[in-house]
Amino acid sequence: MNRIERFSLLRTVEPKKPFNRAVKSNINPTKIILLDRDGTVNVSPGRRRYIKSEDELILIKESIEGLRLLASRGYSFIIITNQAGVGAGHMTEDDLTAVNSRLKEEFQNHNIPLLDIICCTDHYESDSKRRKPNPTMFFEARDRYGFSLAETYYIGDDPRDVLAAYNAGTKSIYLGKKELLKDFGGNLKPDHIANDMLDAAKIILNMSD
Repeated sequence: MNRIERFSLLRTVEPKKPFNRAVKSNINPTKIILLDRDGTVNVSPGRRRYIKSEDELILIKESIEGLRLLASRGYSFIIITNQAGVGAGHMTEDDLTAVNSRLKEEFQNHNIPLLDIICCTDHYESDSKRRKPNPTMFFEARDRYGFSLAETYYIGDDPRDVLAAYNAGTKSIYLGKKELLKDFGGNLKPDHIANDMLDAAKIILNMSD
């Protein structure tokens, strides 16, 4: 049984609770998009490998172009990412903080509003309730920034990102290899498939028109 098949479908109706009103007034909660990090925003270091220093962070050109296009239309972004390298002992919390700080600087340099980077550092073999494809980090983002998961998108390059979006009750845009989706056994499909972030941005803008 492969790794994808081990995950059950957890999707439940989004809890009906009041939004957190302690949100910055310049943030439009109807225009928040959720992003995976490695392989989606920056070049992936590979499976079970981790970006441990700022020098290893390489942004994907098309991703920056797509995010800038969305930003020009008023969208803001939250990154939701598993970073098991900390839990597995390959890097420290300080290493992760430094990498994420550099990423925030890059977003700022490109005029892309990055509201937050929410990470799960638990070991990939742990029984973590926060680690994707569990939806906990999505609920944390929703409660913190007051948006509806049902009305936003999660963009990622891994089939597990599609499953995480499904479990959280949000729409998914898949940037990965189409052949990897067969691991779902046909039971689950992304809402959209895009060639890259620029393509994903055009999908979102077309759907919002």
